[in-house]
Amino acid sequence: MISKLSVASLLFCSTMACADSVIFHLRSHHSERNHDEHVTRMNKHGDMESMTRRGMNNNNLGIAYQTDSGYSIGVYHNSLRRTSFYAGKAFMANEYLGVYVGAATGYNWKGSPVMPFVAGLVNIPVTDEFSVLFSIIPKKKFDGYVVINSSLVWKFD
Repeated sequence: MISKLSVASLLFCSTMACADSVIFHLRSHHSERNHDEHVTRMNKHGDMESMTRRGMNNNNLGIAYQTDSGYSIGVYHNSLRRTSFYAGKAFMANEYLGVYVGAATGYNWKGSPVMPFVAGLVNIPVTDEFSVLFSIIPKKKFDGYVVINSSLVWKFD
């Protein structure tokens, strides 16, 4: 428990200026198992049976709060149809591009309840208050993507 609190405390120490915001997580697109698959196969008795293999959940609705220095904490319905809590920090190179470093629950990653992750960020301003944010989580070898998430960001003072 103390190690989790230590990691969470470290995530909230940085310098970067932007406006506080609320992030509304909307939908995702997965590079693999993106949709349900309908499979027909022969069972052990020689009978044909149909089944549906569930794909990843693409309706990843959630909400987060991001501080003016880029730290955020949030909750969303994850790709495995579980509730995930996350915390992390956005490092923006400019108004449009950045990297997010964080950790999320709800995945049982290598036997751990917390999974670290890195995501590329593409921010598209729509107005002074609203922007569309795409988070791109790359594959381990950085040769493609695992998931692209879309969010609506509302900046306020």
